[in-house]
Amino acid sequence: MYSSKDILIVGSGAFGISTALWLARTGYTDATVLDMQDTASKSYDPLLGVDSASADLNKIVRFSYGKEIEYQRLATESAILWEAWNRELEQAEESELPEGLKGREKGERKLWWNVGMLKMSSDDELGEFEIETLRNMEKERIREAQFRTDDETDIQRAESLGWARKLDPCRRQKRFGTHKAVLNSTEGFLYAYRSCTWALHLARKSGVETVLDPVKGRVVDIKPNGREGGNAVYTADGREWSADLIVVAGGGWTPSLIHEAQNLLETTAGPVAMVKIPKDHQDL
Repeated sequence: MYSSKDILIVGSGAFGISTALWLARTGYTDATVLDMQDTASKSYDPLLGVDSASADLNKIVRFSYGKEIEYQRLATESAILWEAWNRELEQAEESELPEGLKGREKGERKLWWNVGMLKMSSDDELGEFEIETLRNMEKERIREAQFRTDDETDIQRAESLGWARKLDPCRRQKRFGTHKAVLNSTEGFLYAYRSCTWALHLARKSGVETVLDPVKGRVVDIKPNGREGGNAVYTADGREWSADLIVVAGGGWTPSLIHEAQNLLETTAGPVAMVKIPKDHQDL
């Protein structure tokens, strides 16, 4: 591929817009993102009706993947980028921000919050997944950021680094006589919809074109041989888009565009409970 190639990206969610951003930053000058939702004007906000897995209030960012060390490495790399974006937002003037990120004090602009994550076992021993994760953390030389509640050395290190208060917030050891858990101080959460808003803003600044419209941006078909002989995307307004490369990042809608994926991809969901801790409880 060359930088002059036409690239079409179907979907402006996390995968689509991040792909567009990094293509632009590595020299590809003709990338266009199509989406049937106006994610820009609504700032990806699910409370404004944006329907996408990316358009969530927040997402957990974990580094723990058991034997799958490649995901652990990707997460570790991503934390460096999240910290960089936090700094950019902190230093930006109000006028430099997209609409969805305006009106917040600088201390409240952060996308990524490194608050740690405590994974508690329901048994008297840690599960194999956590054991494998700790082994891989050791391989990557980041084991010092993990704290086992049954390891006195880890507990002392947590105390010295200010993480001890999060080792047993539910007082399980006192209440039940056992508390097997691992506190990972590298993990945390991010504001998902705000993150997509910032990524879209950066992509547009880098030269990415976007068509975010229920008709003009709604892809109805993809064909390897369009009227002009190349790859083609067709939108609901009847337009044919020719491209050298088509990237489909449609999430749960992908099988409706790539029929071969119908038996391979499915949308899943799971229950998530969130407890908002009052600001006056600084001990938590």
